[in-house]
Amino acid sequence: MLADVTLEEWLTAGGVAVGSILFTILIGRILMGGLTRRLAQPSLAVGLVVRIVRWTVLLFGFIYAASIVGVQVGPLIGALGLGGLAIALALQPVLQNLFAGVVLQTERPLECGEEITTNGYDGVVLEVTGRAVLLKTFEGELVTIPNSMVLDNPLVNHSREGHRRTRVDVGVAYRSDLPTVTAVLRAAVTGVDGVRESPEPTVVARTFGDSSIDYQIDFWHLAKNSVERETRSSVIVAVHAALADAGISIPFPQRDVHLPHTD
Repeated sequence: MLADVTLEEWLTAGGVAVGSILFTILIGRILMGGLTRRLAQPSLAVGLVVRIVRWTVLLFGFIYAASIVGVQVGPLIGALGLGGLAIALALQPVLQNLFAGVVLQTERPLECGEEITTNGYDGVVLEVTGRAVLLKTFEGELVTIPNSMVLDNPLVNHSREGHRRTRVDVGVAYRSDLPTVTAVLRAAVTGVDGVRESPEPTVVARTFGDSSIDYQIDFWHLAKNSVERETRSSVIVAVHAALADAGISIPFPQRDVHLPHTD
């Protein structure tokens, strides 16, 4: 069959093959340049995606060139399809995490150095690889979370806005003068280092508890976890001292027990 191929068909097939090679080089450079500009952290995943696209384009180019010179490409395409399907099924978790990593680096819901919560873990992002997000917890442990799990589950980025709000609850005795309590608590929390003036702290009487009237104190501070712990501790210390100085008691839990009289 190949003997019946004309010179023009050979030249056309050769041109398609050479054009496919040149096109794969061009599209590879375009993809690599575009992804590198868009991604916060270009990784091996980017190079792998570019190689997959280039080899796919090159493969189809050579198949088309072969069909021009009369090669029966139907069985070849079928074999490649079955082989590709088998490889795709075998590498499904790997490919899923690979493309999830590209999405994470393209959309940038997280970046290195940011503090996040995802899949039940809190920590600092160390790296986003082609397979997983590397997270260092606040307890000093290294956690590797597959990219697909990070992409498919809720992710809280504590660092992105720069500030975050923390809540502290405190109860006061029922005999307390509530306007005075509110003023004392507001003054105490406002004077704490690390508490932002804007938005200003809020102090509200929240509910009637079993042994106390419970107040809710909300205040804003820098987003870092270490700042949150230090500021929360300082607020609790300041609130305790302010209530003690004002003569306002924080009651212990109390329960009245009534026993029936027996003869």
